[in-house]
Amino acid sequence: MGKKITFKSIRNRIKRQYWLSGLLIIVIGLGLWVYLGQRSILRTPSDILPISHSHQPAGGKIISQEVIRNYSVEEVNALAKQNYGADTVPAQNAISKRLLKYTSVDTQGQEIDLYARVYLPRTNTSSKIPLISFGPGTTGIGDECAASLEVPALANWANYESHAAAYAGQGYAVVITDYEGMRDSSRLHHYMVGELEGRAVLDAARATFNLGDYKNLDRNRLFLAGYSQGGQAVAWADKIAPSYAPDLKIKGLVAFAPVSDVTTTLADIARGANIVWFGPYVLVSYSDYYDQTFPLNTILQAKWIPTLKTDVLGHCINSVKYWPKAEEVYTPEFLTALKTSTLASSYPDLAADLVANRSWSGPTATPKLINQGQKDNIILPDQQTNALSLLCRAGSGPAKIQTYPDASHYSIMVKSYKDTLAWLTKAQNGEQLPSSCTGV
Repeated sequence: MGKKITFKSIRNRIKRQYWLSGLLIIVIGLGLWVYLGQRSILRTPSDILPISHSHQPAGGKIISQEVIRNYSVEEVNALAKQNYGADTVPAQNAISKRLLKYTSVDTQGQEIDLYARVYLPRTNTSSKIPLISFGPGTTGIGDECAASLEVPALANWANYESHAAAYAGQGYAVVITDYEGMRDSSRLHHYMVGELEGRAVLDAARATFNLGDYKNLDRNRLFLAGYSQGGQAVAWADKIAPSYAPDLKIKGLVAFAPVSDVTTTLADIARGANIVWFGPYVLVSYSDYYDQTFPLNTILQAKWIPTLKTDVLGHCINSVKYWPKAEEVYTPEFLTALKTSTLASSYPDLAADLVANRSWSGPTATPKLINQGQKDNIILPDQQTNALSLLCRAGSGPAKIQTYPDASHYSIMVKSYKDTLAWLTKAQNGEQLPSSCTGV
């Protein structure tokens, strides 16, 4: 016979079911709390919530290296002249070019592989050589757009080799890194995610210092330099270095027309900046990195939505004219939000992601030189002026914003070259450096 059913047994069974249901609700609630908390941390500005890099593997391990070729002094001069023309300072030494494959670490603690080109002075002396770890400007998001794959004769993204030769010929070792996700079919390059860019710059320096057969590098004279996107990268590298790469000693930082504020860079599309493609790039990057679903139907015109990711991955920086005028790409309501500075109320998730990647969001003692062209129609000059208060926070080192009246976004590195060399020399010698922070 079956067990006799009584009122008491029914009551006990109900109690057990309520108890199990309550426990299940608590477990689900805790899971949601942890998940949402992680998303909140990802999208919280780093000056509000400090970034922890403890218990992560150190990047900068060399996986492979290849000597591509050696350049004579005459060849170094010829390379530098491709960008610098009459402004080229005669090279003092020959250089050797290598391709490194090295490790970095993403923000989830996963070890990843990156590529970098290294330009090493060839000298007959034992003098110690300073290193510049350089963050390139936007080259694209697709794997074929990696800076290390640039061939200027086929597609000139900035001719970074010419820039490297100009500085390596003056006795600086120069490493130009790719960013996370480039030349990596397993992941996307997360464009405008400052921490990932900064880690790449720092780990490229580590990898260069780890070259076993090149002993002349001076670990006490590391400089960070970056152009446009690379300006954001080196700002973040400087900010996270004390916790992510405490083994590195940064002597100074140079940023050429940097993305000082991602929000401003996007908003300036509605103010005439010739950077219409920036929005599609950021939308694809942030939707993947932050696991975010943006309301594209209220951001982009309908024709761009179905092929957005394919279009972004398929267009390196030399073909971004694929996106025409702003009013043909973005919706009127999105452009209005940009013009009226109401992005935070109209598009709060996107606004939070942009703010989380702002440069200069914490004080550092590193001396900084910001070079900006007054004729820049990509990164508008006001962006650096508005960033000055962030650069000059209490506890920050000297920060100089140097403007060049006749320089565009594309000529700023050339126009500021000799002044930058002079600043680097002063920084190496421990001389007093100029600052724009008086009275700010």
